[in-house]
Amino acid sequence: MWGLWGLVLLCMACIDGRSFWLPDVLTLPFLAAGLLLSMLGHGPTDGLSAGIGALVGWGTLTAVGYIFYRLTGRMGFGGGDAKLLAGLGAWLGWQLLPWVLMGAALGGVVFGLWQRGSAHVKPVARNVPDGAIPFGPFLALAAAVLTVHVWP
Repeated sequence: MWGLWGLVLLCMACIDGRSFWLPDVLTLPFLAAGLLLSMLGHGPTDGLSAGIGALVGWGTLTAVGYIFYRLTGRMGFGGGDAKLLAGLGAWLGWQLLPWVLMGAALGGVVFGLWQRGSAHVKPVARNVPDGAIPFGPFLALAAAVLTVHVWP
């Protein structure tokens, strides 16, 4: 089960890292599988924690993205990031979401500083502002590292 979980996360991280897009065909089944397995007692968390995790994960990045857009007029997070975090909340439970977010944010900051210090790299995707960083790969990496430490 965890091998497939990691493979799906790796696919989403690669797609988002290259195109700034997390497709619904991956994020929504990932979310549904996490909820279903948890409700059936086969996931690492119980159904209630998974449901709360999905709602909190989606709500957090949706709210932050909306606030950022209202303040700057630019998109900060896409809907795919919120759906990915909702899926991670469904798989891991709401209790681990702060750690996933903290790890992803730290990874994004380190990458952003490295990118700023090196030769300027333009985003591969069209219509993406210079200096933009996809958040999905950092969410996936933080969740994978956390999962290895929580469920060896």
